[in-house]
Amino acid sequence: MFFVANSMTIRYDTYMHSRQFGPEGHLPPLDVWKINPRHLRRIAPVTDDRGFVLARQTAEKVVERFIDDSYEWPVVTTRSNHPATPNRHHVHWPRDAYDPAHFEHAGALAHIPLVFRELRTQMVILPPQLHHLHHEVTHETTVPRIEPMERYVRGYRALTRLARDAERLVEITDRHDEARLRRAYRKSTRAVVGMHALEALRLEYTGDLDSATDVARWLQPIMHYQMTDLTTHFPTREIDSRTAA
Repeated sequence: MFFVANSMTIRYDTYMHSRQFGPEGHLPPLDVWKINPRHLRRIAPVTDDRGFVLARQTAEKVVERFIDDSYEWPVVTTRSNHPATPNRHHVHWPRDAYDPAHFEHAGALAHIPLVFRELRTQMVILPPQLHHLHHEVTHETTVPRIEPMERYVRGYRALTRLARDAERLVEITDRHDEARLRRAYRKSTRAVVGMHALEALRLEYTGDLDSATDVARWLQPIMHYQMTDLTTHFPTREIDSRTAA
C-alpha cells in the first residue's frame, strides 16, 4: 500500500525539514511512496568489492524500495536550464569527504579521492526528482581505499589517451603524420595492456586493440567525456517547460 496524504507539502521538525511533494515538486507525490517518508530509514548504496558505488543498481534499489514502479518521473528535455531537466549526480558524495585535506597521510596520492569522484565515469544523469530522492534516502558514501581508486584513475587516464590517439589516427588527413600517430597509438595500447586499465575500470573488450577504428568507436563515451544517462532506464513524462518544478 502507498502512503497517502491530502497535503502536497509536509514539514518535519527533525528529518526532511520542508520538502515539496508533487508531480512537479522536489520529490514524487506522496501517493506513489511505498512508505511514509516520515518514518523511512536511509539505505546503503549498492557497491562492488572495492567499495565503488554501482549507480544503476543503486537507482534501481531506491525506486524499488520507496516509489511505485509505474511512476513516471517528470522531465524537461527541451531546455537545458529548467529545474526538471535531467542533471548530473555524483555517485560518490558528499564532495567534502573526498577533499585532499582529509588524506594528507597519503602524501602524493592525497588528491586521488577527489580526482576519482570527479571522473565522468563516476557521474550519471538522472531525472531531478530521482536525484533529490537519492540524497534524501541513501547514506553518504564511504570513501573507498586509495589504492583501488588510484588504479582506476590511472586506468581511466590511459584509456583516455588511447581514445584520443585512436580518434586522431582515424581522422588523419595528412599522411605525413601517419607514422607518428601510429607510434603514439601503439604506445598508448601498450600502456593500457601493461597497467591492466580494462580490469581497473571493469571493462571488457573483445575486439582488436590494433584497430584504431574499432577502439575509437568503443571508447567514444570516454573520448567525449560522456556520462551514463539513466533517465531512459526509468519511466519518464515530459512536462511543460513553462512549469516551474
